[in-house]
Amino acid sequence: MGIQLHSQTRRDQLTLDVETANKELDNFEANFLDKNEKIKELIASANHAFSTISLEGIDLRIKKYMPKKIRHRMLKLAKKYEDVERIDEAEDELYALVASMCIDDPFNKKESWLYLDNETGCIQEVVIKIANEVSKTDKDIKSFR
Repeated sequence: MGIQLHSQTRRDQLTLDVETANKELDNFEANFLDKNEKIKELIASANHAFSTISLEGIDLRIKKYMPKKIRHRMLKLAKKYEDVERIDEAEDELYALVASMCIDDPFNKKESWLYLDNETGCIQEVVIKIANEVSKTDKDIKSFR
């Protein structure tokens, strides 16, 4: 899929593959940024930052920020939930996503969330609390700007 770009004289035409150009830019940025010490420091700091949510009096430490790959998996998961035939597959993915946001054992394991959901049905509340806490962090960042 290409986009036709025309010069001012319309003699020269340039076809640009947007997907390829975006991938090349991403690769360049990733390689450049991976080598930048300040970026490395920020990533290390962000990876150690956490928030706390409470579930029935038990505090759960969660990642303060939701990484892009988790956000994208959450969006894809919402599509799976639309298809009732795939509900078990979607729930398995949900347990994995919640576990990936939790820092401490045993909550950082999807099997724990499967067990807890079977016994208590708490998974929906946990997802909402995580989303609210991450959203609060995003609002704090925006208000700081």
